[in-house]
Amino acid sequence: MSYIQIAIVAFSFLSAWLFPSSTDGRKFVSLTHQVSITTHKNFPPHIAFESMTEKSTVATDERLTAANNNTEQVIRLSTESNESAPNKDPRPNLTKLVLAPIEINKKELAVYQNAERQPGSMNSAQLSDVENNKNNSWMQDLKPYLKSRLAKNGTITKGFAGPKSNSKLVNESGGTFASEDKKVQQESVPDNLVVGLIEIKDGLAVTNQQHIEIRRYEEGTFKEKGSVNLAQGTYQLNLESPRGYILARLVNSSGNVLGEGVARVADIHWGKILPHKGPIIHITKKFDIKGTAVSAYNLNKNKPLDHAGNASVFNNYAKHDVKTNGEIVFDNVVSESTTKLITKVPGHISTQQLILSGSEFQSIVYPEKMIHALKAVVSDQRQQNLNDPALTVVMGQIIFDNKPTSGVNVQIEGFEDIEPVYFNSLMLPDATLKTTSENGYFAFLGAPVDIQHIIALRGNVYFGHANVIVSPGVVSYAQIKNSIKTEETDIKVYDAFQGQPQTAQLTLQSLPEKVNVQNGEQTVYLPSVKRWSLLHANPGEKFQPAYYSYVDRTDHIYVPLISKSWLYQIVSSLKINVDPGTGIIVGFVNDEDFDVELPGHENLKKNILYFDYTGRVSNQKSGSQGGGFVMFNVPPDIYEVLVLGAKSQKVYSQVAPVKDQDLFVFSFKLN
Repeated sequence: MSYIQIAIVAFSFLSAWLFPSSTDGRKFVSLTHQVSITTHKNFPPHIAFESMTEKSTVATDERLTAANNNTEQVIRLSTESNESAPNKDPRPNLTKLVLAPIEINKKELAVYQNAERQPGSMNSAQLSDVENNKNNSWMQDLKPYLKSRLAKNGTITKGFAGPKSNSKLVNESGGTFASEDKKVQQESVPDNLVVGLIEIKDGLAVTNQQHIEIRRYEEGTFKEKGSVNLAQGTYQLNLESPRGYILARLVNSSGNVLGEGVARVADIHWGKILPHKGPIIHITKKFDIKGTAVSAYNLNKNKPLDHAGNASVFNNYAKHDVKTNGEIVFDNVVSESTTKLITKVPGHISTQQLILSGSEFQSIVYPEKMIHALKAVVSDQRQQNLNDPALTVVMGQIIFDNKPTSGVNVQIEGFEDIEPVYFNSLMLPDATLKTTSENGYFAFLGAPVDIQHIIALRGNVYFGHANVIVSPGVVSYAQIKNSIKTEETDIKVYDAFQGQPQTAQLTLQSLPEKVNVQNGEQTVYLPSVKRWSLLHANPGEKFQPAYYSYVDRTDHIYVPLISKSWLYQIVSSLKINVDPGTGIIVGFVNDEDFDVELPGHENLKKNILYFDYTGRVSNQKSGSQGGGFVMFNVPPDIYEVLVLGAKSQKVYSQVAPVKDQDLFVFSFKLN
């Protein structure tokens, strides 16, 4: 290449560098230094994570745009206030950073702009909105940190930020509209209207004999009803509260539910451009108990089992055959019932695990040769004899947002001296590992026979837990799950029969710290996982300390307190001789008349006493709607308490690991 050609190329490159080109008004500028953009996020960690990761697909945006006829707007994000806001999340806040003003193109975004700073003052629209809690004010509950900041200093005004304009149309709440037409359009749509996509899967379809029902429900109670546009594949709801869940059901003419789908109200994308964008709801075939049995040798194969087997629940109260496809199905079981599943397959050691109805599961059965080899290898590594056939075996896996997780150590609560076994990438027990590898698997050999609580830690920080029933001659399986998402859960503590709010100190398995409830209600954040957990309540002097169960993915936990005087009155009036080496079980059933069964412990049925909604014990042999039951002198053991609905013929089960002088309290909901 000649010197002239080299000079021309160099000049062209230098010109492009110094004089950036412009196309359609957009400049393309090369950056010669590292750019660091940080954000001010005074939110709980999961809020920040979701804001970065939860993005709609192009197809989803196009379908919603077609349905709502929304137009693209230019949004200007101004710098957020540096003042901190109250945060009810028990975990630490993210690091406070600052976002410089930028201009981007987006659709359907909520913008919270800074008004001119007026310390200690608040404009009339803001004051009316906060004090009277009318119109849009309920939406502030979605972001309590914003409401607190607004009420404190009045520096934040909620509104729509359109393109730059010399003349702005100001609406009642202090925001601005790009035009009068936009204002008319917005005023014609309810402020709390939500529209989202709905999809039907698993071969389900809507015919003349079927229809889709969609409703919001909160604390287990159905609330406002919505509608479905089958042509556009959308649903819409006019929400009365920003709490709970959205439930869609495919129902036939007989009222039977063929399929259903659930989404969290918390997943709605709230925007100034109405209607708000709801989460996608997938309607799938409804199941009560559904899972898959798979051999540990066939985890990566298409055929789960080489031989057929069987599975049982409710302490062998219900039993079904399992084919080589591994499918396990039980019907007529109320969602979130807890039971011990036992799976048996020839050539394998029986596996038992605690499951929740309404949540799909996998039951791994371990070949006899594999367990014998595990005991032999660990015996050699530890120079111990662990080959006893009756030696208990616990197998488990750490799961974070549906993926195996490494770097987690596990221990059995109260038996920290029992050393766990961790498996390397080849699924071999590795004595050099002190935490889980990338497959997340672990094991315990020789755990005591009982219900055990396995705690997972990352370093010294709580990561998750699982409750597992340990028995000789079987393999106990447990998955310890966790998620970046959390559920805002209201805990309500009250007198079981009078209803007045009460004070109590609560210990929840899902939280590292105790929860002090002063006025009958406290909000906590729990991991968004379907997991059966235990709670212990230590109330005031008038009430009896007790154990309760809950599911982490919920919007509420009820803690009905049992007064000591009520228990004493029953014991004295019926002349019950209470054995101090036993426990008590109390249950409440609000939906319908019912019966109680104790599979495997039929001899204890004579101990069941039924009471009405006032707590008065009756002579009836079954329970009435709104009442409940109480059992005294329950020997220490692990029980499955079944409540059978007289009308629905459905089963609700709860596991009660009773010990000496324990009181277990359950709330059963049959619909």
